[in-house]
Parts: sequence; structure tokens; C-alpha cells
Amino acid sequence: MSALSASSAARLAKVLPSLNEISLSQLTTKPALPTYNISRTSSGNLPVYKTIRSQCEYTDIKRVKGNVVQLRNDLQNALPQIEKSKFTCYIKSNSIHIKGNYVDEIKKVLETKF
Repeated sequence: MSALSASSAARLAKVLPSLNEISLSQLTTKPALPTYNISRTSSGNLPVYKTIRSQCEYTDIKRVKGNVVQLRNDLQNALPQIEKSKFTCYIKSNSIHIKGNYVDEIKKVLETKF
């Protein structure tokens, strides 16, 4: 048993740094993981739709799990050609509405970056 414990400790030492090598700033930073997820439809497509309301076109992003506001901010950074005032977040329905038809651009960004 002690040989197994020593080999496990040796493997962990290769992956994890010792406590002396970790600074306080590294302990208090959050990991850079996305705090949202967009689940695909049953046919495997992204849930990005074009809708028409009151003679205006809208792009709807649905099925967002997690932080909708963070997804909106990331999309605004990835698509600077779309004005920030066109984005609207709906927390209760976990969706984002964008005034205008940007379905192709949104799908392209979601497939490549997110």
C-alpha cells in the first residue's frame, strides 16, 4: 500500500505545484471558464432564430443556461459591427433578443468561438 501511495504522490507532484510555489494572488483569482452554455436543439442545430414582430426583424438566441448577461457581453465583443443598444437580455426566459437579422453572424460566432 505504501508503494501505491508513493507513486500516487509522485504523479500528483508532476501535475500540481507545491504549496510553496503558489502565491496569494493565484489563490484568489477565478478560473476563466464560461459561466453559460447554449444547448442545441434535438436536431443538433443552434437555437438562433429570426422572428418578425411589428414589421421589425429580430434575432433570438434561446436555450441559454447560466449567465445571459455574460453571453451578451461576449457576443458584443465578438461582433463589434452590431450596436450594443440593439441587444436585450431576458433573464426569466434565458434568451437574448437582437434588433435586426443577424442569424448567420451569430451562428458563425457561436460555432467557432463558444
